[in-house]
Amino acid sequence: MKLQNNRISALLTQKSTRIVEKKSSIRKSKKLSRISNSQNSAPNIDIYKTLFEVTSNGVLFLNADGIIREINSAYCELLGYSREELVGNHISKTAPEHLKPDVDNNINFVLGGEVLNHTIEAVNKKGDLIYLELQEQRIEYPDGQPGLLTIVKNVTSRILAEEQLEKEKTRIQAVLDSIPGEISWISSDLEYKGVNQYLCDKQNLNPQDFIGKKVGFVGQNDHFKKFVEEFMKSDQNAVKKEVNNYVNGEYRSYLLVAKKYSDGKSAAFVGFDITSRKKAEIELKREKDYNRDVIQTAPTMIITIDEPDIIVEFNNFAEKLTGYSRSEVIGKSWTELFIPEVNREKTTNIINDIFSGRNKYDGIPAPIITRDGKTRTISWHNALVKDPIRKRVSVVSIGVDVTKSKKLEEQLRHSQKMEAVGKLAGGIAHDFNNLLTVIRGYTELMLMSEDESTPVCAKLRHIDNAAKKAANLTSQMLAFSRKQVMEPIVLDLNSVVLRINEMLSRLIDENISLITHLDPGLWNTKADPNQIEQVLMNMVVNARDAMPKGGKIVIQTENITIKNKIPVEGTELSPGDYILLIIQDTGEGIPTQILDKIFEPFFTTKDTGKGTGLGLATVYGIIRQSGGNISVNSILNSGTEFRIFLPRIKSKSQLTSPESPKEEEPDLIPILVVEDDPKVRALVSETLCGNGYKVFESSNGKDAIKVYNANKNTIKLILTDVVMPKMNGREFASKVKKINKEIKLLYMTGYADQVVIDRGMLEPNTRLIHKPFTLTSLLSNLKELQADKN
Repeated sequence: MKLQNNRISALLTQKSTRIVEKKSSIRKSKKLSRISNSQNSAPNIDIYKTLFEVTSNGVLFLNADGIIREINSAYCELLGYSREELVGNHISKTAPEHLKPDVDNNINFVLGGEVLNHTIEAVNKKGDLIYLELQEQRIEYPDGQPGLLTIVKNVTSRILAEEQLEKEKTRIQAVLDSIPGEISWISSDLEYKGVNQYLCDKQNLNPQDFIGKKVGFVGQNDHFKKFVEEFMKSDQNAVKKEVNNYVNGEYRSYLLVAKKYSDGKSAAFVGFDITSRKKAEIELKREKDYNRDVIQTAPTMIITIDEPDIIVEFNNFAEKLTGYSRSEVIGKSWTELFIPEVNREKTTNIINDIFSGRNKYDGIPAPIITRDGKTRTISWHNALVKDPIRKRVSVVSIGVDVTKSKKLEEQLRHSQKMEAVGKLAGGIAHDFNNLLTVIRGYTELMLMSEDESTPVCAKLRHIDNAAKKAANLTSQMLAFSRKQVMEPIVLDLNSVVLRINEMLSRLIDENISLITHLDPGLWNTKADPNQIEQVLMNMVVNARDAMPKGGKIVIQTENITIKNKIPVEGTELSPGDYILLIIQDTGEGIPTQILDKIFEPFFTTKDTGKGTGLGLATVYGIIRQSGGNISVNSILNSGTEFRIFLPRIKSKSQLTSPESPKEEEPDLIPILVVEDDPKVRALVSETLCGNGYKVFESSNGKDAIKVYNANKNTIKLILTDVVMPKMNGREFASKVKKINKEIKLLYMTGYADQVVIDRGMLEPNTRLIHKPFTLTSLLSNLKELQADKN
């Protein structure tokens, strides 16, 4: 509502001259009449003249036609004219052009007997607009002619101040009208004194409709009326209150504000509809609660860091992972509290880059130190967030604990490296076996033809012994590469330990005690007992070397059921039943920095010449080839524990001593020898020819088919290598069996059974002899093949 003000002036004429105030009365000026009609003495006239000149108000006398008859000095000063410039001129000389027509109307109005009090606009000699307050009345001059006496007062300052006040009121009203709130001025008796346009629009009324009306006249809610009544009765000068009201079928929220004027008789009231804001606050709170719940329940670290690196937020998972509570870390330096000293400078540079926007460093794994001193690897994803409230920039970081996956990655890399080295070692060992077969074979042939007492025979024995050692070395390399010849059977691991226990005792010094704890109800497993003995010997020798001052070795067996996958050396142990073989020592322990290298071939901590570096590599290869796994735990100056897991087999033990085949002289029988290595082929052929065989030779499977087809009615036996160019042994044998199902075959290879089977080169349960073999072993296998009725 626009402010209401009492006008202190009114329009004088229909032409809307700017007259601020008008008062009129029909009366005769008895006093002036007396002055004009009385015959006063000269002294009285002098007094009037003196008053006429010294009064501060302007005084002028007009004739009935508006001609100025007399003026005083004050009037001249008011308008800036001299007496001579005004006397004798029409009074309209000082009136603005648009008001000059009204001058005569005013004169006639006064000559009609009216007293006119009004305010007019005038123009002084400088051309400035001034405001004059006039009091005009009719008089009669001594000659009986009518005239006008006008008292003039300069009210320019007052009028300008009133106009300025009106402008201010208008501006204030405009501001109030633009406020989206219901504003009103109410007296202590609850009457409206003014309102703004927003309230009028809400009630579909005009400002004048409110003035003088009681609060509640338009059906306003009781909450507002009650609020006004309580406030006007209270001693409070200002108050603020939120209320809810049911409007048009929905609840709406209002903020009511009131302040009393200094006189205490009235007050200003403002009502804001804050329903949308309250809904927004509720939604914002819901969103904040949701975000907080998401952050606090997230299975990742979520932290917020302010510059330079001060922690300001720390979620529940971060507390759980690090062992620190939120209250302990807020306000602390991230790098000083969590980052290893060696990484702090790098971390500081990364944080600075993130704050500067140069790089986000997403997905970068970095170590942190937990409360208990452990190192965890965290992969971070970072975002730069601007906080408009605190007017600062923060970094929000989400951290995923990748400690386990990083360890698995390292294990995978280690496993791949071991696999690569194993393949290399296996390949070398395979080729070396061919050479050893030739060396040992010819040595054996020469020994057969030499007298034991000759010097040459002694030298040949040295060659044969060296070849045996080389064969043992290649056997270890094949064990590591999991290509060693294995003869697995179902066995009770306890029986293997007991069988080798006495020999193990001889391997250790007197100051070392060997203790066994064997589970009497131990399950069976499937493995090569000779290879398991090799494992035990290697482990005991290693333990012995780790205890130069003496100590204790414990060999323990037990059953164990794994319910969840657990990481072991280079891989994971799947759920299932296992036989657990534990070898413990109280030795020097293994340094952490080399713990992941101990199963690598040729890695050793022993002095030069005291170890091949194949001991644990051989153990690793045998266990993995047996379908098991191995893990190690070591503490410096306390000892080392190896845990070997072998899968359970639900079958009876087959651990028996194999019967030696009866030696019989081979019949003279044609045999086809297929071998790609010419030296091995020559050795085998020479040996067989000297032992009653008629030998047909071929260097590969493809050519061997032609040889066999040419002699198929003669050849009864075939001795063939497995891995050959052009056509491997199995493919060759398959083609031969299509020609003759009764043909007898003996395979020879430098690889393990399982390797050639896995590669599809042999079928399971195929008769096989492994390089490097002795000639005696070869002849024995051929005898068995000949005697086999199947």
